[in-house]
Amino acid sequence: AMRLLVEARRDEQGRETPFETLFDLARRADLPRIGKRPLEMLARAGAFDALDGNRARVRAGLDALVAYSAACLDEAASPQNSLFGDAAELPPPRLPDPEDWLPAERLQQEHEAVGFYLTGHPLDDYRGALERQRGLTYAELHAQASARGGALAKVAGVVTARQERKSQRGSRFAFVGFSDPTGMFEATCFSEPLEQYRSVLEPGALVVATVEAEAEEGEV
Repeated sequence: AMRLLVEARRDEQGRETPFETLFDLARRADLPRIGKRPLEMLARAGAFDALDGNRARVRAGLDALVAYSAACLDEAASPQNSLFGDAAELPPPRLPDPEDWLPAERLQQEHEAVGFYLTGHPLDDYRGALERQRGLTYAELHAQASARGGALAKVAGVVTARQERKSQRGSRFAFVGFSDPTGMFEATCFSEPLEQYRSVLEPGALVVATVEAEAEEGEV
């Protein structure tokens, strides 16, 4: 799908010719062949921001853009003259005009599309408060543990995943994935804190946790 987009962006001499609008993209690229799913992921991740900054409108307008692309391709392949002349002159469709996503939703859409945040992080607004609480970032915790052989600290993160397991003794524990502005990391949550905080450790939740990090054989 990405190769098709790259090829469509080049002219006959192989030179880069950036798309000017969403409709220019639809006329030049074979959107039906690329498929709605990849286009939706690109829209949610902000890949079309240079063409239209309203990501909600781009996503909502994909059906119309794909249909317009198909019509342009049919016109270009037809041996008969179009009612409108050249295929590039087909009138573009009217796209929906919803309100754009709020910053928090934009970040969440990015994460769901590509697996990480691109243009910011949900914890950015809390940086000052976390510093006052002497919380560490994941990168700072990793550096301390690497230098000292271990570290005990408070870290903040957005919960990205929780996988529960049962130990040989029958008690439950969980591997909890986190993300902060410096990276992604995983912590083991044993039975007692898991029982106490299970309702909090849901994907998307912003939490502060006290964690113990150990350095073993070059790994933290």
